[in-house]
Amino acid sequence: MNKLLITFGIVIIWGLIALFFNMPILANLEFIFGLTGFLLLYFKDFDPETASAREKTLRKRWLTVFAIAMLFGLLFGSLWNSEIIQPAKHPDAPPVPAQGPFPGT
Repeated sequence: MNKLLITFGIVIIWGLIALFFNMPILANLEFIFGLTGFLLLYFKDFDPETASAREKTLRKRWLTVFAIAMLFGLLFGSLWNSEIIQPAKHPDAPPVPAQGPFPGT
């Protein structure tokens, strides 16, 4: 249970740091962390018929923590990241056309 609470605290703090310091790369890493944990638990050999009630609740709680990590990663890394669509600020970068890649459409 302590590992679960520590992991949940890390997920929350990691997401808040990504939000407050406007660092979408941290949120993207948090999504990868959540996805990895989710997949590890999903593909782990688990038989719900032979598992105890405590094992079932712990599994659900771990899945919830990893789902929250993936949600924070999506919210703070991809959906609020407006830097992805901004043109490069490098002086040698090619100009971005104003009308898009296909003129006249």
